[in-house]
Amino acid sequence: DHCPFDAGYVQPASEVVTALGHHWLFYEGRREQHSFRFTSPAAIAAARWPLHRLRALCVDPTCGDRGLEDKGGPEWDVCAAAGSVGPGGALVTRPFRAAGARLTLNARAGRAGNAVVVEVVDERTGQPVPGFGGSDAALVEEDSLEAPVRWGPARQEAAGFQNLPVRLRLTLCGGARVYAFTLHGD
Repeated sequence: DHCPFDAGYVQPASEVVTALGHHWLFYEGRREQHSFRFTSPAAIAAARWPLHRLRALCVDPTCGDRGLEDKGGPEWDVCAAAGSVGPGGALVTRPFRAAGARLTLNARAGRAGNAVVVEVVDERTGQPVPGFGGSDAALVEEDSLEAPVRWGPARQEAAGFQNLPVRLRLTLCGGARVYAFTLHGD
């Protein structure tokens, strides 16, 4: 019998446990359906996921998270300039007023050919804010909960567009994943 032990009935614990850099959800599993739960053998198992990484944006549809559509457009040019061997896809945020002085990404881009390029664009025109375009951006090529995002030769931070109404255009190259971005007020 190739049926997994939890194919018929799953009963999760009432709380998620956070320990050792992960969230853990323990559960009881049975092969039989709910109505047979008292007459079938049970097993206890755990599902886990890394802290702050429940869902991600990615280009590759096999990554299991929210995929970005790869249309082979300008994102391919951005990724090629970044030295990526994989496809590219972009996400543009809703307009917001940048209240922080430092921008970080919760991203996984630590393998060769993976990178995230962050552009700051005008909320109305979608054109890059001078000094904060794709060609100015330092690539995010690491696996980090708080990877710093910087632009220009001086590697300036978000203070340069603080209090401006902007959008962010995040271009994901190769197998890069983005879980969140944070503007820090420090």
